[in-house]
Amino acid sequence: IDTVIGLPPKLFYSTGIPVCILVLKKCRQPDDVLFINASERFEKGKRQNILLPGHIDKIIDTYQHRKEEERYSRRVSMEEIEENGFNLNISRYVSTALPEPQIDLDEVFETFAASHGERSEGW
Repeated sequence: IDTVIGLPPKLFYSTGIPVCILVLKKCRQPDDVLFINASERFEKGKRQNILLPGHIDKIIDTYQHRKEEERYSRRVSMEEIEENGFNLNISRYVSTALPEPQIDLDEVFETFAASHGERSEGW
C-alpha cells in the first residue's frame, strides 16, 4: 500500500458514506504510507457533494510530492502502522480536530475577581 486517500461522503449516487482510495504500487521506494484526509475538502451539493478541480489538484499534488500538511496529510512509517495493529483508518494518523484554545487562568481569575468586587460594591 502506497497511499490511503479519504474522500468526503455523498460523492457517488449509490452511497452516502465516505469513500477511501487505496493506491497500490508493486515496486515502491519509500518505507512509509501516505495518508491524505480530503474528507473536509468539497463543495456541498443538494443531493451529492462535489470535488472541485482545486480539491482534486491538491490531492494529486500531495500524492505526487508525498507532502505532509497538518490536519490534511502525513507519511506514516510501517513500524507505526504495525504498532497500531495494521489499522489503516485515516483518522488514526491524520487528525482533523482543531487544537483547544489556551486559557490564561490568571487573566480569567483577575476578570472574575474584578467583576465580583464591582458587584459587591453595588449592593
